[in-house]
Amino acid sequence: MQMEDYILAVFTNFFRVLIIWRFMNLFFVPRVKQGKESVAYIVYLIIILTIFFVFQYPLFNILSNWLGLLVLTFLYEGNRKKKFMIGTLIYVVNMMCDCVAAFMFSDYMVGDSISQIFSIFTTLFVFVCEIIVEKLVRGKGRIDLKLPNITLLLVPIISMVMLMFLLEANLQNRILMMVEGCGILGLNLLLFLVYYQMVITYERQLQQEHMEEQMRMYKNELELMRLSEQKVQALRHDMKYHMQKIYTMTEMDQKEKVLQCITDMQTSLDNPKKHVATGNEDIDATLNYLLDKGEKMGLHIEYKVNISQTFTIEMYAMNILLGNLLDNAIEAAGKSNEKFIKLHILGEKDMLVVQVKNSYTGNLRKKGKQLLSTKNQKGHGIGLSNVRNLVESKNGRLKIDYDENVFWVEAILYL
Repeated sequence: MQMEDYILAVFTNFFRVLIIWRFMNLFFVPRVKQGKESVAYIVYLIIILTIFFVFQYPLFNILSNWLGLLVLTFLYEGNRKKKFMIGTLIYVVNMMCDCVAAFMFSDYMVGDSISQIFSIFTTLFVFVCEIIVEKLVRGKGRIDLKLPNITLLLVPIISMVMLMFLLEANLQNRILMMVEGCGILGLNLLLFLVYYQMVITYERQLQQEHMEEQMRMYKNELELMRLSEQKVQALRHDMKYHMQKIYTMTEMDQKEKVLQCITDMQTSLDNPKKHVATGNEDIDATLNYLLDKGEKMGLHIEYKVNISQTFTIEMYAMNILLGNLLDNAIEAAGKSNEKFIKLHILGEKDMLVVQVKNSYTGNLRKKGKQLLSTKNQKGHGIGLSNVRNLVESKNGRLKIDYDENVFWVEAILYL
C-alpha cells in the first residue's frame, strides 16, 4: 500500500464509522453518556485500521469489523438477541456495499488486492443505505419524497457517478485522484454533518415546544391552586358566622336550611376550572389545562377519569399521549356543529387506557394510510404519529375509527 492508500483508508473508515453510529442510533437508545459513546467509536476505528494496516488479511478484517460492531451494541439498551441481529445486519450492509463497489467498478477477482479509491464507492453506498433505512424507520415503512429527502439521496449518488467518470478517465496521477476522491467524500461528510445538525435542531425545537406547553399547564395548575387557597381562606375567615348561623337554625329545628347552608359552604370551595383531581399532579395539570381550553371554546365535554394510587408513568409520555389526542379532539370538535368530546381514562398499575371520542366536520386529510392534521401549520400528522410511536414503544395498541360525524381513538399502553 502506498501513502495515498493509507490516507484514503483513514478518511473513508472515519466516515463509515460515523454512518455506523447513525445506524446504531436508529435502532437503539444509548445507555452511556455521549462522551463515552464517542470514545468507544474512536477506539473501534483505531482497532479496525490497525488490523487492516498490519495484517491486510480479509478474514482478520471481517472478524475485527463484525466483532467490533457487536461490542459497540453493548453501549445501548436492548436484549442480546436484538443486539446480535442489528450488529450483524449493519455489518452485512457494509460488506454488501464493499462487494458492489469491487465488482461494479473494477475487474476484481477474489484474492486480488484493490485500490483504496474504491473504498470511497463503498462508503457512499453505505451512506445511501443509511439514508434509505433511516427514512423507512422514521417513516414507518415509507419514504416521504420531498425535496430535502431527494436532495439528501441525490448528493451521494451523483458523487459516485462523478467518481466513476474520474476512474474512466484513467488518470495517471494517483495523488490527484486521491485529492479529488477525498474532496468528493469530504462534501458528503459535510452533508452528513449538516443533516445531523438539522435533525438535532429539529428535535430541540420539539423539546422546547414541549417544555413551553408543560410550563403553561403548570401555570394553569398553580392558578387553580391559588384560587382554591383564596376560597379556603375566605371560608375560614367567615367560618364563625356560618357556624353561628348553623347553630341558630339547628336550635330552631330548621334541618333543610342547615343542609342548604352546608351545601352552600361546599359549593363556595368548588373551583369551576378544576375539572380533575386524581392525586397525580402531572395528569391533573395536563387534563385541567386541556379541558379548560375546550370549555373556553364552547365545547360540551364529558369525562371520566379513574387513576389508581399505584399508577405511574413518565410525565413526558403522558403529555405526548393526552396532549396530542385532546388537542386534536378540541381542534376538530371546535370546527364541527355538534361540538362535543367524550373522554375516558383508566390507569392501573401496569396498564393505561385512553379513549377519546369527538365530533368533527367529516373531512379527513390522508396521505396513503396516514391521517394528516387539518391545522394550517407545519408538522401535519406529527402529533398522531408521536402517539403511535409512544404506544408501540410500550407494546400497546392504537385503534382509530370514524364515521361521517364522529372520530374515535383508543390507546392502550402496557407499563
